[in-house]
Amino acid sequence: MKHLIIPVLIWLVAPLLYAQDGVLILLKGYLQHTHAGSDQVYRVGDDSPSVEVRVFEGDEIQTGENTEVELKLRQDSEKMTLYANTYLKISRIDEQETLLNLWIGKAKFLVESVVDQFSGIMRFKVQTGVAFLGVKGTEFFVETNKTGTSLLTLSGVVLFANRTNLEDLVEVTQNHVSKVIQNRPPTPPGKISDARKERILNGDSKSWGSAVQETERMDQGLKDSSQETLEALQEDQTLELELLKEKQVKIQVEFQ
Repeated sequence: MKHLIIPVLIWLVAPLLYAQDGVLILLKGYLQHTHAGSDQVYRVGDDSPSVEVRVFEGDEIQTGENTEVELKLRQDSEKMTLYANTYLKISRIDEQETLLNLWIGKAKFLVESVVDQFSGIMRFKVQTGVAFLGVKGTEFFVETNKTGTSLLTLSGVVLFANRTNLEDLVEVTQNHVSKVIQNRPPTPPGKISDARKERILNGDSKSWGSAVQETERMDQGLKDSSQETLEALQEDQTLELELLKEKQVKIQVEFQ
């Protein structure tokens, strides 16, 4: 009988290991936490330096102005910092994967290695309104709105794609940025300076534009260079064909 009790207890307890998924810590400002359809607003005041709230699968977190929140999942192996005016949903967290929907705002992620060693499948994923991010175990920063998502990888590797075409993805490595805009594929990853990286992390959204535009210009420059090289080769091939035709005509005349 004892041998039967242990498996039954494991079967009963296992779902509970994922029922209480993590904790969010409100460091400053205020937020709205939605759990099971019920909204609760939390604020940090002089009498409360921080607020801790348990979070579960399906919960939604919306931060207010001048707000900073830490979110920890899976016994701190998945950590996030949410900044002001950010809306995030814990869409799925179970034994197979963590899936977060970051609909708008800014967030920094620090995730331990989460690639299944047998299948190679990434178990930590982030979706925005336009982009998909697959994480191999890394630290990265994301800013997103209705029209586009910008990614800065701080360490490791992030797979980055448009949600409408997951096959056309890029690997964004350390100190590189990329951006997805609506139905377009991600821009080629471009390396940025430490100074620009710090400006992005400090909330300077304009630095995204200049960094991505610089990457696009470099990419366009490569395309222009490739096009010029192709045109030059085509001109050389045309000239060679004309010379070959002249030789053929000359040979025909000599044989006549």
